[in-house]
Amino acid sequence: LLRLERVLVGHGFEDPVPRIQFHLAVLRRLRQRPGIDSDETLWSLVEATELADVYCSLPIMSARTLREKFRAVLDGPCNPQQETAASNLARNTLFELTMAGWLSHKGIPTRICHNPDISCVMADRLLFIQCKRPFSRQKIETNIKRACKQLSVDLDTANDLRSRGVVAVSMTRAINPGTMFLQVRTEADLTPALSRQ
Repeated sequence: LLRLERVLVGHGFEDPVPRIQFHLAVLRRLRQRPGIDSDETLWSLVEATELADVYCSLPIMSARTLREKFRAVLDGPCNPQQETAASNLARNTLFELTMAGWLSHKGIPTRICHNPDISCVMADRLLFIQCKRPFSRQKIETNIKRACKQLSVDLDTANDLRSRGVVAVSMTRAINPGTMFLQVRTEADLTPALSRQ
C-alpha cells in the first residue's frame, strides 16, 4: 500500500493519500488488537488487499489513464454499504484494475483502456474485455447486453477478424449489497460454503 501511495503521489495525488492512510490505520490497529471487530475493519481489509494486488501487478496504462482510474477508485465511499448507484464507479473501476492486474500477473500482456476496459493478447489474438459490476440482480442482464454492444463496436473498430471479445462480470454487488458475511472455520470449508450459497 505504501508503494502504491508513492506511485499515486508521483502522479499528482494528495500526499499522503487519505484512503491509503485509512487502510494503513486499520492494519496498524489489527497488529495491536488482532481480530475483525467491525464491518469497517472487514471491508478495509478487502479493499486494501485489492489495492495491494493491483499495485503488485499494475497493468500497462498511460499516466493519464492511471490518474483517471485511481481518481475514480479513491472517490467512492470507503464502506460498500454506503455505495449507491451514483457512487459505485469507484468499485466498478477497482474491478477493472483487479481483473487487468490478475491477467498481468498471469503473464498476459495487458493494457487498461477506456473502450474496451481491458485489452490483452492471448494466443496471438487481440482480446477485448468489457468489465461490468451490476449494482443489483435486476441490472445483470442490462449490463451484459450493454457490454456486448460495446464489444461489438470495439471489434468492428479493430478491423481484425481474429480479435475476440469477453464480458467479465463481477457479481459481488448484485448478490451481496455489503450486508452478508460468510464465515468458515478453515480455508478448506470456503468452497463448499460458497457452493451452498
